[in-house]
Amino acid sequence: MKQLIFGSLFFLIGTFPAKGMDVQKLQQELYDTGYSITVDGILDNETRKQLAKFFKDNSQEFDGVISEQTLEDIISLKKKFYRPIPWIFHDEFESIKWNRYDESHAPRNLGRIGHVKIEKENNGNSYVSLTSTIGQLSKFNKGQDRYIKDRVELGLPTKLAPFKLDNRLLWYGFKVKSPNGKFIPNAHSVTFTQYKQIQKNAGRKKDCSPLFWRMNAQSDGRTWMAVTNENNKKNKKIVTTFINKNWSTVKIGVYFTESERGWLRAFVNGELVYSYSGRTIMNKFETCNPKHFENRLRIGVYRGSDTKKLNGKVINDDQSDTLHFDDFIVTDSSEKVDQVLSTTN
Repeated sequence: MKQLIFGSLFFLIGTFPAKGMDVQKLQQELYDTGYSITVDGILDNETRKQLAKFFKDNSQEFDGVISEQTLEDIISLKKKFYRPIPWIFHDEFESIKWNRYDESHAPRNLGRIGHVKIEKENNGNSYVSLTSTIGQLSKFNKGQDRYIKDRVELGLPTKLAPFKLDNRLLWYGFKVKSPNGKFIPNAHSVTFTQYKQIQKNAGRKKDCSPLFWRMNAQSDGRTWMAVTNENNKKNKKIVTTFINKNWSTVKIGVYFTESERGWLRAFVNGELVYSYSGRTIMNKFETCNPKHFENRLRIGVYRGSDTKKLNGKVINDDQSDTLHFDDFIVTDSSEKVDQVLSTTN
């Protein structure tokens, strides 16, 4: 792109795209990879600025000429530096696809007792209802009281979990609602989505870093979300509680990298509610020597029923929490998530 500079003013020559160029597609590709851009089909200065930044960030030259080849170059670089995770799907929950999910957190026996079941609304729309009760699958927390943690979650299966995370691009989303109006957990907290980077310690029983991202609803009516690093330091934000009797949409985008170019963004009902920038692969430990790595993306009802955090509240043996989920989608495109979540239930 040639620039004619007169004092503090400059004129841009060759700023228009080639005839037939899909500017909106180009913008969408940039947006999906984390660049701040409006997807409107207009080739403005911000689009050109972010386009130049994309090529610079990926150590590629850019001569300023915008053509169909530019879009092809972006797509080619995305395949190399922004790969999707190996678990891409859209579940409308017309039936329970047991083989799709981690059976350790959603075993078939929970279906037999109605804690994982397909239900239908009056308009015929189907969704999955997930219920967790005291002691349910608490065996995973060895040595802890049965009241501490129980769960039912739909998550990435074990056979796929060990994939390499660096330079991965993830967009996922789902719809969620409560069967009983505003969701106030009986447990002290419920994690309804999380991404764990489980790094197994080579010399000790305890894992190096069990958690990266989560969204929680608490018994005090607050909802919060956080990115957590290796030292258990949380980048935490409290938001207005949004789970109620109506469907709410949740969309999360993450670029996983060991560099400071990583990012995570969370949207609720179309609005950006959380933004994080920095390292998104947490593997820098002082006293831990990871032996192997597992990825765990999940949605569901993961309850923390610690009596110390319930201010003396009595926990009955039949205590439980239930959430409803629909349109769970995992992909590498914000646009694809939006298309799914925009459909009316």
